[in-house]
Amino acid sequence: MPDIDLSTMTVAQLLRRWPETVRVFLDYKMNCPACPIAPFMTIDEAAGEYGVDADALTRDLMRAARSPDG
Repeated sequence: MPDIDLSTMTVAQLLRRWPETVRVFLDYKMNCPACPIAPFMTIDEAAGEYGVDADALTRDLMRAARSPDG
C-alpha cells in the first residue's frame, strides 16, 4: 500500500479499498463497518467520535491494509 493520508479518506472508502481493515475497527470497538454515515465520516472524525487515538488507529489500519493475510 503506498503512503496515503488516511485522515482524509472516509471510512467507506477505506473499507471498500481494503476490506481487511474491518477487523481493526471491531478491535477498537468501533461500529464503523455497519454505520450509515461511514460514507461521510473520515477516519479522524470516527476516531474522535469514539474517543480513540487517531494516530494509533491509522497505524493499525495501515498495518492491516499492508498485511498479506489481512
